[in-house]
Amino acid sequence: MTQFILSALSNDVSYLKGVITDNIAPKDSIELASNVWLVAFEGTAQKLAEQLGLEDGAHGNYIIASMNGVNGFVPQPVIQWIDEHDRNK
Repeated sequence: MTQFILSALSNDVSYLKGVITDNIAPKDSIELASNVWLVAFEGTAQKLAEQLGLEDGAHGNYIIASMNGVNGFVPQPVIQWIDEHDRNK
């Protein structure tokens, strides 16, 4: 699976949070902040947007980007999630 970072760029994040909860297995997503998630998904960013019903922008502004390299300081559960979903392992 590819790891993606999803971020809602508008004040209303309730739709994005709902579709992630409804369409992505709990083990395949982790909320980093009220408007940012990591998601493991088999497919492209475009396919993920389509699965979540975001492809037309009707539910606000958002960005989906694949993670090819990671650097930073985050809590241990985030590190564990990234390690568990690392397709190179």
